[in-house]
Amino acid sequence: MKTDQLEKFILAHRDEFDVMEPDANTWSKISLQDVSKPKSALNWKTILGRVAAVLVIFISSYYFHRYVDFQREHTMTQSDVTALEDRQILNEMLESKAYYTRLIDSKTEQVFLLTANQPSLRTEIQEEMKQLDQEFLELQNDLYDLTDSEEVLAAMIQNYRLKLQILEETMLQLKAQSKEKNQDHETNRISI
Repeated sequence: MKTDQLEKFILAHRDEFDVMEPDANTWSKISLQDVSKPKSALNWKTILGRVAAVLVIFISSYYFHRYVDFQREHTMTQSDVTALEDRQILNEMLESKAYYTRLIDSKTEQVFLLTANQPSLRTEIQEEMKQLDQEFLELQNDLYDLTDSEEVLAAMIQNYRLKLQILEETMLQLKAQSKEKNQDHETNRISI
């Protein structure tokens, strides 16, 4: 409905709307601006310069990303090598620990059988083993602190060997004492 009223109003007052016309100079200025403005021609130098700039940006970004990827792969391989070395060291440590622990346990059992009636000697052996175990724990801490792992492994193996040597020497001494006692008993029997 409102549109009908607006339309009636415009038709009724049309003459009043046409009263206002722009100045004649305005139309001449507008027509001069259209004619005086030259149409822009394509400037090939500008276009080629922009294309060259875009190409340089794309090519340099391509090589930059290749360089970054290469560095990332190179870093990964170094960390992989370090991880592989750490695994090999861990495997060596576990193998040597299993081997020497089995030997030490066997020798300790034999020594304790021979020292069943000598509690003071047994206590002395246990104290020496505790000291060597404490040194071994310090070596393990050194290994975890990423110090020179090959030297630490060598020291750990030396610690195991020292334990074995102590046990073997103790066993030899105990066997020698046992033989002397047996010979003394046999000599005492024969003399009686």
